[in-house]
Amino acid sequence: MSGYKVPEQVAIVGFDGSAKSRELGITTIRQDINTICNVCCSNLLSMIHKSKIYDASQTIPVSLIKRKTT
Repeated sequence: MSGYKVPEQVAIVGFDGSAKSRELGITTIRQDINTICNVCCSNLLSMIHKSKIYDASQTIPVSLIKRKTT
């Protein structure tokens, strides 16, 4: 992709806002790790105890952190 201009010609988006992406100004998608862990643990306990049927297609919200690459 040599010669392309970011963000004029190509938009770049990363995941989880690592320190390097902040340093470089890369737009990222932030996932709430605490919520993901809570949902996973809850589903696992439900499976172990067979206490309820869980929805394997749960949607957990994300947020867009716009920086220089979009």
